[in-house]
Amino acid sequence: MVTNGDDWQWHVLPNGEAFHLHTMATYEGELFAGTGAWAGRILRSQDQGKTWQVIYEHPTPNRQVSRVTELAPLEEKLYAGVTALQENGIKLFQWQQDTLLAVADWPKGKRVNDLTAYDGWLYGINLNLDDSSTVWRTQGDQAEPVTGLDGHRIRALAAGSDELWAVSIAQGGGLL
Repeated sequence: MVTNGDDWQWHVLPNGEAFHLHTMATYEGELFAGTGAWAGRILRSQDQGKTWQVIYEHPTPNRQVSRVTELAPLEEKLYAGVTALQENGIKLFQWQQDTLLAVADWPKGKRVNDLTAYDGWLYGINLNLDDSSTVWRTQGDQAEPVTGLDGHRIRALAAGSDELWAVSIAQGGGLL
């Protein structure tokens, strides 16, 4: 649904099948949406959500599913986290010149969850090939692990003005 601040209206995303709308973000005055289906897609609206165009489709093998599950701006860049469980590759991408390019040095995995910008870095949770998860961060030109959270299964991140928060889960409880 789209609102002008007073009223809500239904709008349909165009072109191609989408099982779910997973994420939305604003970037350079435009609205972006990430969907999932037989191929994960990014759609862009240049008129506040009235019309949409598919600008990226994740290469996905037949009879498989992929999703664009995270979109997050960091300074003058837009990042996308992809879920593609059947692939062994990098799942964090940066929007550059009308396409997505893998972020160098980001680890291979099954998906990237919960992108959060904080203090000039973009933090993300990488679901690794062995189903463990690790927190990584990037500024676009480099990526590095956040080792202070090793040993915890981090499920969510949030940023305040001067703090980064991580939520973990474990058998019988969790930590903040």
